[in-house]
Amino acid sequence: MAATRPPLFFASVGMYGTLAAIRCLGERGVPVSMRAGPWRVPSSGSKYVSRTVPGPRQRSLTGHLGYLRAFGRENLGQAMIPGGDESLWVAATHREELGQYFRLSMPGGEAVYTLLNKRRLGEVAVAAGLRVPRAWFPVDPAGVREVASSATRPVVLKPRTHVGYRQWQKGVVVRDASRLESEYATFGSKLRFDQSVRDHDPEVDLPMVQVYLPEARRTIYNLTGYITQDARLAAFRATRKVLQYPRTIGVGLCFEAAPVEHELRDRVREMCKGVGFHGMFEAEFIPVDGEFLLIDFNPRVFNSIGLDIARGCPLPWFAYLEAIGDLAALEEALAAANAPGAEGTVDAWGHRLLFELMLAGQLAGRGMGWREARAWQRWWRGRRIQPAVSDRSDPWPARRDAAAQLLNLVTNPRSAAGTFLRH
Repeated sequence: MAATRPPLFFASVGMYGTLAAIRCLGERGVPVSMRAGPWRVPSSGSKYVSRTVPGPRQRSLTGHLGYLRAFGRENLGQAMIPGGDESLWVAATHREELGQYFRLSMPGGEAVYTLLNKRRLGEVAVAAGLRVPRAWFPVDPAGVREVASSATRPVVLKPRTHVGYRQWQKGVVVRDASRLESEYATFGSKLRFDQSVRDHDPEVDLPMVQVYLPEARRTIYNLTGYITQDARLAAFRATRKVLQYPRTIGVGLCFEAAPVEHELRDRVREMCKGVGFHGMFEAEFIPVDGEFLLIDFNPRVFNSIGLDIARGCPLPWFAYLEAIGDLAALEEALAAANAPGAEGTVDAWGHRLLFELMLAGQLAGRGMGWREARAWQRWWRGRRIQPAVSDRSDPWPARRDAAAQLLNLVTNPRSAAGTFLRH
């Protein structure tokens, strides 16, 4: 198969989602090349990476476009599927040019930015019949003061998008309305975006304000899937994020399988069709009082994609087949994903080392009692878990990842404390 399938290039080094995608494609005989990343990136140690290619030192999106141009010209005919937000947005906004060098199946740049920008996402979601949390997008101090006077519960400050975002911080919870104006100014002063994104969206430097929903600490419902370019075929799965780090606003640490909510599925599909999006995705919802509120949409590889792959829905494989134009194989693969019994027996996803660090940190910081910690241990033992990184047949990514996590504890103790002790 490897001799008959075009190679695939990952321009984003990514983390656990990229690793799962590389394994998914490598196991199906696709030669995988990827941009070289730091040694601590687990995917770069996978046996399925046949070639690593040095990347640009600069972090600008213009530099990334130049890198793709140069690589594409020298390696004509390789497939490329979306990795991170930035790689996706650059490829989507320049898909006609890059399509001369790569095999692509990309939505347009405006469709991608609409789904990656919280304000625009909320507008198209509501138009499709979905519900979203209450949010404000002030443009001046008077607007912030108006939000402070009308907000009746804690709020969270967030960047409007992560495209071209140069910080790691996802958000800040503000519990006292009297502090909102100063917190807004402080948070906004730290926002840094790539100049090309600022040119595209002059308001991108302004934070958004969203009502804080503590339900997000307990669970987030994730509808995942793939929609073909003609919107005729699709496959879906669903998971629940049950533990994250830090616990208030953080990255998913443990997920469990969930049933697909058919109404959400249909409305998300309608939203995607309305904006002209196709491909793989993860839509995140907070369940509140029996309703599902859409909070985010990831139109590319995402961290827990390994659970979808293990449950018979190999999203990177679908994207690859559509990119190379093998629509017959794509239709067959989607039919297999939708067949009865296709989901198998795996019912959870998690990172064991980070899980143990999280429990230890929460116990030390008194964010969690012994009873809750034991309940989490029982949760882990009672699940058929797809590991985030471990794989006996491909061991080096886990070794690199463990070394990187332990080194971070030693060299960045304050950051580690903020991640695992915060509650």
